[in-house]
Amino acid sequence: MDNPELKPTTKDYVIKLTKGALGAVPFVGGLLGELLDIAVVPQQQKKLNEWFDYVEKTLNELVEIGGKTKEEIFNDEQFLSIFQKTSRIYSSNVEEHKKPILKAYLKASATKQIPLDKKYIFLNIIDQLTETQLLILRDVYDNEKSADYLYKNQLEQILVGKYANGDKQYLDLLIKGLQDFHLLGYGSADVVIDGVNQWHMQSSKIAKDLLSYLLDDEN
Repeated sequence: MDNPELKPTTKDYVIKLTKGALGAVPFVGGLLGELLDIAVVPQQQKKLNEWFDYVEKTLNELVEIGGKTKEEIFNDEQFLSIFQKTSRIYSSNVEEHKKPILKAYLKASATKQIPLDKKYIFLNIIDQLTETQLLILRDVYDNEKSADYLYKNQLEQILVGKYANGDKQYLDLLIKGLQDFHLLGYGSADVVIDGVNQWHMQSSKIAKDLLSYLLDDEN
């Protein structure tokens, strides 16, 4: 009879994954070799391979433009921590739109100097929000800079059709999640259209900082 104490647990796999991510980088070939030894489902293994291919490509780009060497990048304990956390999130993520967001986040973390706690906050926001909420936030952010600016009621009509299948209560729940993270708010526009007072739907300062961090935009 198999001894249950000898069977690897989920915790064992997480520990092994973390060890590989921290121990083998920046030598990505060795890291991929260790990952292949882990009994993960094919979908997760594919995501891990995809993720570390991106990491290798990004590191090579940073080295080519005259930045730090791979060894210098991964000798930074703060970046190691960010890399470890981002790798775990990427490997368990099932939302397609989050992939480029996580990739942009890791690259920014290697090149941009902001406080570590702010980097952690940004990663937690990306992890905890759904891709739909992140897309809504991006649309609000883009609307604020648009020459064809839409007030709250106009913008919500577009968002409810685009992201909530016409269900306004569903959209309200998605927006509530953004408000819980202090990413979205409303302000009076002091404008009346067709007898209705208009309001702004506004991304917060932390939301603008997050999106600028990911997109290289200027606030």
